[in-house]
Amino acid sequence: MTIHLNDKLLYLVAGCGMGVVIGALFAPKSGQETRRNLSNRVSGLAVRVPERIQHSGVGEAASSTLRSVMEKSRNVASIGRQRLNDSIEAGKLRFNESIEDDEDTALR
Repeated sequence: MTIHLNDKLLYLVAGCGMGVVIGALFAPKSGQETRRNLSNRVSGLAVRVPERIQHSGVGEAASSTLRSVMEKSRNVASIGRQRLNDSIEAGKLRFNESIEDDEDTALR
């Protein structure tokens, strides 16, 4: 089994979240102190995580992946629009042909 960089980031975030919750449950402090500590830790994480992401290159990889996904999405949407337009044109053509056939039949 191979673990990719995105998986590692997910495991890191999940582990941090579980650690915070477990730490809060077993903390021998009052609720107010616990909330203050959690707030400080979350603020610290909000600063450290982007720094680590920037230094690790994950941000660049994620950005590249996002650009690739967006480009593929545009291609799929373009193909879908073209197919829809082709279907509409074919439907109009069939409708016009059926009207002409009905007119020809009525004239006979």
